[in-house]
Order: sequence, then structure tokens, then C-alpha cells
Amino acid sequence: MAVTKIIPVRTTIENSISYICNPDKTESCLYVHSENCFPETAAVEFKFHEQKARAGATVIGRHLIQSFAPGEVSPELAHEIGKKLADEILGGQYAYVMTTHLDRNHIHNHFVWSTINLETSKRYISNKRSYHKIQEASDKLCAEYSLSVIAEPKGVGKSYTEYNAEKSGTRLVGSCASCSPKQPGWKAKLKNTIDDVLSVSGDFEEFLKRMEAQGYEIKRGTHISFRAPGQERFSRAKNLGDAYSEDNIKALLQKRKPQFGAPNVVKHAPGSSPAVKQIIDIENNKKIKSSAGYTHWAKIHNLKVSAATMNALEEFDSMEDFETKFKNIFRQMDSALAEIGSIKYRLAELSDLRPDIETYGKTRAVLEQYRAITDPKKKKQFYSDNKKAIDACRNAKKSFVGYDKLPTLGMIDKEIAELKASRAKHLKQYNDLKAEEQRLTPLRRNLYSILPQLQQREHAKNNENSL
Repeated sequence: MAVTKIIPVRTTIENSISYICNPDKTESCLYVHSENCFPETAAVEFKFHEQKARAGATVIGRHLIQSFAPGEVSPELAHEIGKKLADEILGGQYAYVMTTHLDRNHIHNHFVWSTINLETSKRYISNKRSYHKIQEASDKLCAEYSLSVIAEPKGVGKSYTEYNAEKSGTRLVGSCASCSPKQPGWKAKLKNTIDDVLSVSGDFEEFLKRMEAQGYEIKRGTHISFRAPGQERFSRAKNLGDAYSEDNIKALLQKRKPQFGAPNVVKHAPGSSPAVKQIIDIENNKKIKSSAGYTHWAKIHNLKVSAATMNALEEFDSMEDFETKFKNIFRQMDSALAEIGSIKYRLAELSDLRPDIETYGKTRAVLEQYRAITDPKKKKQFYSDNKKAIDACRNAKKSFVGYDKLPTLGMIDKEIAELKASRAKHLKQYNDLKAEEQRLTPLRRNLYSILPQLQQREHAKNNENSL
């Protein structure tokens, strides 16, 4: 059985992707999958699609959680089902990151996807109808893999623990749909709300704003307290458990700072000038032309920016040198992304190979015993008694085609570690190049805005000299 829950992501896309890709929850990122983006740069790519589509909406991503019953699926099967569910509901038309979390007593998948359709640039519509399609697709996949299915899912999606708890008249709570002690009444509701809000908050102040948006009144003092609409007294967060004290909530949010994606603050290369602002097009800006004061300010702004642009150009030998370095940045970025893509493909191969190696190691002795039997009747009986293990071993061995030497888990883990180190190196290179491109782009625009004026002055000066 798998139950689902979907929530919007507005301003914390980096935090959401960072959270679901946490190595401690995904077996050192073994169970991380993405389409039409890279997990490390997904947040940047989502925002790029949003800007390109000029959507202008507050929701830039959707976060779906698919929770399985405890002990019903293996990590590999849950991850496989997650991939198929993403293909079913997104149809390859959206960029997304999907991960499988193993840190709870039940395995669950997380999906975070961009709301912009890559083919049509239209926005993903999330409503009751689209949610029911997601749950139906999840149920269909569960049925295909002989998992239990909830007969008639109703309302919004729930985690597995919430579903069971509500059946028994209680509510189980915990971060990321986890299992925690039972809490009746206002405290249970407060705990669940805090867990949900924490998963999409970037810092403590944003957490408080989101709690207020949920309808809670907040009282700050020695201990922070919350009161829901209709509740008579405030409930201290620390009384919900040590994990819900103000200090621990702040510590958790600090720990959840983004681990992936481009840096939030654009850095410039050592020894180079910092980023300059952009020249304003006064002639074609109706807002500026309608205000004499604004026009005066814009002219002064442009003079300052022009001077800063000319100073920044001193690090280059010539205009040709500037253009060459600017174009090389994009070539190097493409090369870095190609390397990251190649590494991602190989990591996916190793992710699929690893469970086969484990299966082969566990069942190899049974297959060898089967092969050693010469008596046809005994051989047939042995196969009948051990069919599952023998077939599993044979299927696993097919994955080793092309290997000169039978790979071991140690070999696979070593290669995975080397690939991740290489991926981190290329990602840093890409982020550094991206930061430099963001520094030089406004400089280049300013330069081409200033050049016509400089050429006119130079032409006028030459005419005066000729007279």
C-alpha cells in the first residue's frame, strides 16, 4: 500500500531539493534520480524555466510524498515504483528530482518538480482532479507489484502513518510523515503542522510566517507558544517534546541549509572586479520618461555605472580578449555539464547493479549446489525447492555481462565514491563559471551600450583634427 500527499513549494525550492537529497536519508545519494535536470542544479534550473515562461506565479514547484507500508517494499522496489510514478504523472514534460528515503520505519519516496511544462511552457495545474490521478497511478503501480491498495482514497493525500492513525481515532505525527508517539487534540494538530511547515521553511522567521499563514497565533517569550483558531490557551512548543523547542527548531533549520545548487550570492573570480549594475535604457523606458525626477536619477545612475564598467574592463587586454573569455565560459560550462551528465548516467548504472551483486552473493551457493547435482530427479526436486533463489541468481548474473572480473560491493562502492568526488569537482567548476558569467553579462551589455557613444565621440574628435 502507498499513500500520497502533495504540497506547493514557493520560495524554498533549494531547501526542498536539499532536504529530499539528504545523503543520510538516501543511502549516500544512492537512491536519487532526476529527469530533465541535475539534482545539484535543479533549483537553479527550475527558476530558469519559471523566468523563461514568464509565469509570474508564486508556486515554482510541487512536492509529492509517496509512503509505503512498513516492511512491504525494499528500497530498490520503492525507487523503481517512484520512477514509474514520475513517468506516469509527469510524462517526461517536467524537470524533477525523485528520491527514496530509508531513515524511517517505513520507506517513502519524495518528488519535487518544476511547475513549468518544458514543451508548452504552461503551468502544472494542481487540484483535486490532478491529485486523484496521482493516487490512482500510485494504486495501479502498487497493484502491478502485488502490494496492498487503499480501496477508496478520499480527500487530500496522507502518509501511511496518518492513514492508520485516523482509522483508530488518533493521529500519528512526525517529520516527513514519520512515526511518533500518539498525541490527541490540539497538540497533535500543532505537531503535524510544525512538521509540515518545517519541511518547506528556509529559516526560523519564514517558519513563523508560515505558521501564521496556517492560522496560528504566536506568542514569543522565554518559550515560544502557538494557539490555533478556536483554541482557548496557547500551547508551548517545548511541551510537544525536546525536538520542538525553539532552539532545536532553529538548529534543524540551520542544518537544512541547501547542499545543492548554485551559490545564492554571486562571487567573482579572485583578482577580478566585482559585478557592476546595468545601464538603464532611458529612451525606451516609459516609467522613467514619465517622471522628471526619475529621469534625473537614471542619468546619474548611468554615469556611475559607465565609469564602473570602464574600470572593470581594465582586467582585459582588449575587446577581443573580453569576447574570447566570455565565450570560453559557456564552452567550459557545457563541458562541465556534459561531464556531470556522464557521471550521473554511470551512477544510475551502478545503482541498478548494486542490488544484483547483493542478490548474487546471497544466492550463488544455491546455484552452485544445483549445478553440482547430476541425478535428474534430485536436480528437478532441488530446483523446485529453491526456484526463487536460483532464478534470482541467474537474473542477477546477467547484469555482469561485459565485466572481465565479477564486481564486488567494495569495487562498486569505491567507484561510486570516486564518481561523486569527480561530480563535486565538476559541479564546483560549473558554479564558479556560472558566477563569472553572471558577473560579465551585465558588463558586456553595458559595454555594447557605451560603445556607440564612444565611437561617436572618437569620430567627432577625428573630424576636428582633420579640420
